[in-house]
Amino acid sequence: KVIDNDGLSAETTEQITVGTPANQPPVASFSFDPPSPVAGQTVTFTDTSTDSDGTIAQEKWDLNGDGNFNDATGSTATKAFGAGEHTVAVKVIDNGGATAIASQTIEVGAANQPPIASFTYDPPAPVTDRTVTFTSTSSDSDGTIASTKWDLDGDGKFNDASGTTASRSFSTPGVYTVRVKVIDDGGASAEAGEQITVAERATQAPTAAFGFSPSLPLTGQTITLTSSSSDPDGMIVSTAWDLDGDGQYDDAAGTTATTSFATA
Repeated sequence: KVIDNDGLSAETTEQITVGTPANQPPVASFSFDPPSPVAGQTVTFTDTSTDSDGTIAQEKWDLNGDGNFNDATGSTATKAFGAGEHTVAVKVIDNGGATAIASQTIEVGAANQPPIASFTYDPPAPVTDRTVTFTSTSSDSDGTIASTKWDLDGDGKFNDASGTTASRSFSTPGVYTVRVKVIDDGGASAEAGEQITVAERATQAPTAAFGFSPSLPLTGQTITLTSSSSDPDGMIVSTAWDLDGDGQYDDAAGTTATTSFATA
């Protein structure tokens, strides 16, 4: 209706037909966890698609990159991969039948390789009451050894020592199990054990020896005698002297002794 400056008016009418708006397609997207997967690890894919004028009615997954969305259905899907690049895609359908596809390339790293546990021991032929030293020779092909623990008494618990070396002695002869456990910087572990044969320690006699000073003594001059005796499998615990040649070791004791001679 319009009115002019003279006050005259006019009207007109039209019929307007309003149709249903066209269905807007959804927007496809997804996330995955863990964000940096390694070989053999399960990866979970989660649909994050949206639809501006409706709802997501169906999700289909292509997890092996063959272009066919027949590997899984639903809002989540899981798969473990080998090392390398892998293409994963999701296809979503909204309640109006419109579709959308999203794909991502997943970089899968190599799995952590476990360490190799090993050790040596010295002496190689241990005997009773002598210290045996164990040295880890463990290695890790794709990282470093982060922890080394020892089971020295064969009870199955790695709580007797830690570090790359450990030592103990054995009071009785026999066969003893010693084990080492190592953990690498990726958390993988390995164990190694050996049976150690300990023999009875054979007692060997000491070797007696001594020197004297001065080397050309005179009558009445004090002569100092010093033992240089040794024991191949132990230590000298007693030293006694026969200074007058009577066959009796009752003239002095200790590693040194002194005497003098009145006649040449």
